[in-house]
Amino acid sequence: MKYKFIDVVDISKLQNLMDEFYNITGICNAVLDPGGNFLVHSRWQDICSKFHRRNFFTEKRCSISENIDENFFINTVKSGQRYVMRKCLNGLMMIATPIIVDGKHLATMFLSQFLTSKPDFKYFRHQAERFGFNADEYLTALTRVPVISEDEIGTNLNFLVQLAEMISDLGLKQIKLEQSEEAMRRTKENLEILVQERTAQLAEINKKLHRDIARRKKAEEALKKSEKYLRRITENMLDTVSESDLNGVFRYVSPSHKNVLGYEQEELLGRSIFEFIHQEDKDRVLSAYSRAVRTNLVGRAEYRYRHADGHYVWLETIGKVIYDEKGEKCGAIFSSRDITRRKEAEKAIRQSEEKYRNLFETMKQGVVYYDTEGRVISANPAAEEILGLPLEEVKGRVIADLPVKAIREDGSFISAENYPAVISMKTGREIKNVVMGFLNSKGRIHRWANVNAVPWFREGEDRPYQVYTTLEDITERKQWENEMARLDRLNLVGEMAAGIAHEIRNPMTTVRGLLQVMAGKTEFNEYKQQFELMIEELDRANAIITEFLSVAKNRPLELKMQNLNSVIKAIYPLIQADAMETNKYVTTNLKSIPDLLLNGKEIRQLVLNLSRNGLESMDPGGNLNISTYVENNEVVLAVKDEGQGIAPEIQERLGTPFLTTKSRGTGLGMVICLNIANRHNASIDFETSAAGTTFFVRFKLKG
Repeated sequence: MKYKFIDVVDISKLQNLMDEFYNITGICNAVLDPGGNFLVHSRWQDICSKFHRRNFFTEKRCSISENIDENFFINTVKSGQRYVMRKCLNGLMMIATPIIVDGKHLATMFLSQFLTSKPDFKYFRHQAERFGFNADEYLTALTRVPVISEDEIGTNLNFLVQLAEMISDLGLKQIKLEQSEEAMRRTKENLEILVQERTAQLAEINKKLHRDIARRKKAEEALKKSEKYLRRITENMLDTVSESDLNGVFRYVSPSHKNVLGYEQEELLGRSIFEFIHQEDKDRVLSAYSRAVRTNLVGRAEYRYRHADGHYVWLETIGKVIYDEKGEKCGAIFSSRDITRRKEAEKAIRQSEEKYRNLFETMKQGVVYYDTEGRVISANPAAEEILGLPLEEVKGRVIADLPVKAIREDGSFISAENYPAVISMKTGREIKNVVMGFLNSKGRIHRWANVNAVPWFREGEDRPYQVYTTLEDITERKQWENEMARLDRLNLVGEMAAGIAHEIRNPMTTVRGLLQVMAGKTEFNEYKQQFELMIEELDRANAIITEFLSVAKNRPLELKMQNLNSVIKAIYPLIQADAMETNKYVTTNLKSIPDLLLNGKEIRQLVLNLSRNGLESMDPGGNLNISTYVENNEVVLAVKDEGQGIAPEIQERLGTPFLTTKSRGTGLGMVICLNIANRHNASIDFETSAAGTTFFVRFKLKG
């Protein structure tokens, strides 16, 4: 007989008893049925009622803790242990003892929501933060949880166990009494209905026999219809269906083999399915067939099959092992489809992709593809060359994170949101002819490019799904334009110098002489300081005219074989004196170098100009280093300073007449250096950063 705890115990009286137990001990208690439903419970601690039972996750942990397996309880009782004590998943202690009636676990009595030692506030604070409780209120509720020693637990537990035993005994006696009465009643009723039941059974057997006969007839009719329907499908289907034994010999082929492969059914039956497979595909298909038979998995293969007229047809076949009535493997069934057109289309696509890939990778124009998020999808080798980075370093990265910066023609930086690709993605418009200069890791121009961005749209969408940009390398054009502009400016300077130098110098010499005479007279002593200032300014104007004339000179140079180191050593004291005036230092590192055809005067001017530029760029305490060495069949003069570096907007304009960052500069010093280098068939380049700038003058060696 099945019964519940509420059937054998007066719940209201038990509730009163448990409430009294709580009032005496302060320990929360409850009785739950095997389904975890509360039958009786006294009060809950605030930490449970206001927190654990109101949070989905902690309430779930309460339910898990209270759910103790029935077999575990039965085995616990058999082992002589009448209770289970453990910590619930929310950190409080609980004791549980089963209420067993007639060997059945009808309920579980719990003592819970107490601690056996002082609480671990750090643990419970972490738990409050984890489940979103107010930590202070949660810990306050924790302080109200009773802490009961193990001795007290034993005393309370003895009472709990005795109470459970008393309830079990009373329930068992009540159940046995009810069972005795029920047995007597059933015996009486059984005698009265035995004949009726037997009669009904015979009638039901008779009805069932008639139903079975009717069902069998319907099944036979359905089977005939199904066979007819299946035959109609297989005879008219476009795909082929076949069955073979384990050796691959045809036992059945559908009529569709005629339409697909040109064979009559009789031509294939009894022949091997592998006989018609292309020689290049046979080993692969045999391997797939063997694997499917061995593993009992569905096999799939694509291969060429010989048509009846001799050409080959591409088939896609799915096969599966089949079993006989004894459950043993007896063969395989196959479904095949003609995929010749698909294979031809795939081949055409591959050829088209190969042509596109070859064009993409060999074209001189750079191409970069971006997705909707502005990430680089791909780039061709020409784009890698223009950007100065391999695809591996840019693929998958958004423009703002690319390790390459770009500037406009005026030298200003281009922010990521102003890149043509980003603008095109945001606006859906094509962006054309944006000139961008891409910088290398040293902050110098690596390549100039004319950039266009074109958005791509899917049908029916107004937002681009992709943008591709083209980069036309215009570096040589920009260099040519800059060189032509520089030459024009030099020509202008030369013409100006030739036209006005002598006309200005003569009156300036006269004025300077008169000022010197007047400054020497005692009656003008009070104006002596003003005279000296005017003479100084006249000397400065005269220096500018001298530099003008130096730029304008185009006479043949008098060159002779001499050593660059000798020139540097000769003017080193002069450079060192300039440095000492401003509390700066000069060092040299002159390696052994071959003699060169040089004009000593011009080379001294070149070294002095570069050295003074470096000294003027440094703060007091800085060091200027002058070095020479041989590299790549060139003699190299390197002048390195410890200044702040050259601003990007200035770098591309170096060598422009009158361009200067000095308060009293003429803007002609670098122009003169470039002219001197050109007349010596040498070149000037530089490296610059926040740590300083190094100018390199490279003299080519013959042979």
